[in-house]
This record gives sequence, C-alpha cells and structure tokens, in this order.
Amino acid sequence: MATKRRKQSERNWQAYFYNIRNSNGEIIQPVKQISLGTSDEKEAELRLQELRRIEANILFGAEIMVPWKSGGELARLNQPTVAKVYEKFKEHKVLYGSRPETMKHYNLTYNAFIAANGPKILMNKVDSSSIDKMIGYLKSERDLKNVTINARLRHLKAFLRWSYETGKMMRIIRIKMLPTPKGETKYIKTSDYVKIIKYLSDNYPDIVPCIRLYWERGFRASEPFFGELEGNVLRLGADQEKTGRQRIIHLNDEHSAIVRYMQATFYSGDDGNKDLNRRHKDVIYRAFKKACKHISVEGNLHSLRHSFGLRTCFREGLHTASKLMGHSNVLVTAIYADWDEDSLLTDFPELITEGAGSLNELLAGKKSNQNKSIDYLRKTG
Repeated sequence: MATKRRKQSERNWQAYFYNIRNSNGEIIQPVKQISLGTSDEKEAELRLQELRRIEANILFGAEIMVPWKSGGELARLNQPTVAKVYEKFKEHKVLYGSRPETMKHYNLTYNAFIAANGPKILMNKVDSSSIDKMIGYLKSERDLKNVTINARLRHLKAFLRWSYETGKMMRIIRIKMLPTPKGETKYIKTSDYVKIIKYLSDNYPDIVPCIRLYWERGFRASEPFFGELEGNVLRLGADQEKTGRQRIIHLNDEHSAIVRYMQATFYSGDDGNKDLNRRHKDVIYRAFKKACKHISVEGNLHSLRHSFGLRTCFREGLHTASKLMGHSNVLVTAIYADWDEDSLLTDFPELITEGAGSLNELLAGKKSNQNKSIDYLRKTG
C-alpha cells in the first residue's frame, strides 16, 4: 500500500508507490513518487487516501492528474487517446522489423476502428462495444466478408495486447472471431490456365511472362519485385518474407530473365528506392482478373500459387512443396496434400503425362503473339 513521507530537505509530503509492474509481473519502476502538494500532515493524509482509490492503476504504470496540480476536484487517470498509443505501437513494430505490407494492414485496422469510434476515443474507454462498432462499420460501410474482418480483428488484437502489456490500458479486451465457412482452396486448373494465357496473349502480351512465372514457381504476388536477383539466385530478406526468415530461391535462366523483366518494367524507380509501387497490382493483377472474368472463372494471382502447391505436392511430396513455397511449417502446406487424386488428375492432366498436351502446345504456339515480351526477355537474359 502507498505510504507518505517527508524528508527534512522537502517542504511538502510525498506519496510513495512501490514496484510498478507491467502485465507480465516485471518491475518497470521500483518506486514512484507523487507530490501531495502540502506541508500539512492531515491534508496530506486525505490526499493520500484519494490516491489509494486508484492505486491499482498507478501500480500498473498509468499516468494520473492530481487536483492540487491540475485544479480538478478528484485525482484522476490521465489516459492517452487510442491515436497517441497507436503512434507508439507503430514505432515499436517498425523498430522490430515489421514489413511495410504488414504495417499497411495495421493502418487499415486502425482507420476502421477510428472511423467507427471517433478520433478522440481514450484507451480506457475501449471495450467490447468498441469492437462491435468496428465490426458493424466494416460490414455496413466497407462491405467486407467475415474472413477479411477477422484479419482486421487479429491486427486489432495484437495492438490491444501490446497496449495492455506496456501499461497503456488496464485490462485485456477479449476479441471473438466471426464465423467463417471452410471453403475449398481456389486454384486455377490447367484448361483454364490455357484459356487465360490465350486471352492475355491477345490483349496483354507483356503480362504473359509474369503469369507464367507465378504458375511455374508459385511466388507470392510481391516476391519477384522485392527480391534481390544475383545471377540465378533470388534473395528475399527476412523483413520482406511473410515468415520473417530470409529465403534464397534458385531459378533457371528463363525464370531469372522474367524476374529481371518484371523488376525493370513494373518498378517506378523514380525515387531511387527499391520500394514496390502499386503498378504491379494495377497492371498484372487486374489484367489477370480480367482474364479470369472473361473465361468465367473465379481466381486471382494467389490462385496460381495454390495451383503450384497442388501440382508440386503431388509430384515432389509435401516437404519439397513446403520448401519451394517458403512455408514456415509443413503443416501449412498440408492443405495441398488432402485432395482427391482423381479430381486432381482431371484438373491437371499434365501430371499424368508430363511434357505433353495443350499446355505446352499453347505456350509454344503463342510465341508469335508475344514478340514484344519475348524479345525483351532475350535482351535482358
């Protein structure tokens, strides 16, 4: 319990609070001293009793405002706003190496929370109703599906957990994920891939090599752009990878040429930085979506990664597929192993007879429609 003392060299009484801790029980400040602002012992005792009323918060590291300093009627907590705490949280995440893409998602979550609860909401006012307001906003105003809202909730959960552990809020807010149906992994089957390549060859020939790379190597959308290419080796730094670990990818000559082509064609490079601009999404991603829509197939660039995972798992086994895809755990890759073999062979007939069939015939026959991109690849190769 807090005590009061007055040293001979001091005019006013002081309140002493001991062992200020964080949520993990770690002492972050052995002694916290708060002036009681009076030399009268009886008045000092009354003020000490007022501080003891919020002693639990003080021991948790909260800042307070006292009436003998602020002119208020009661000693009260000086809680920061969510906006102020979030700025500290961003500094912490960047300091510990969070990727720009990760921070973008944190910012989207923060913006949604503020849009739903107002810019001046205090940390000590955040409760389950604040979470409900954000969910309602994302559903009604942003028209997001539950799976996307859950991603926002996970980022909010991380922010609130950090706020609690660093003493910015006094209690944990439990966040419950929304129910989501377990859907099948969306992939592009070979016959649809052939149609997509045909459409792109006729309408966006400079995009075809990029789509081939995603199909043949299973890259995540941004990896060809972020990686540092040295010969036939693509190096992805720990801060650029989803797993948070450095990754080295060995490519053949053709794939290396495509990566060079993509980096040279779809980087801005105007500011001298290797930051990925949005053009690869505006051009490659949207062109692929148009192709999918044209042939009445639901899919995106990541669907090509799923196709690669299914084919590789079938041909090379689970562990090889996990390594090639850069997964942190083979259990992540296991979704590609639990698949009906007959359906798989129907959707990917080249798994039965590698090197034959419409896929290779198309890619060979379409060279005349891809002169621009192929010529470029030869020059950069």
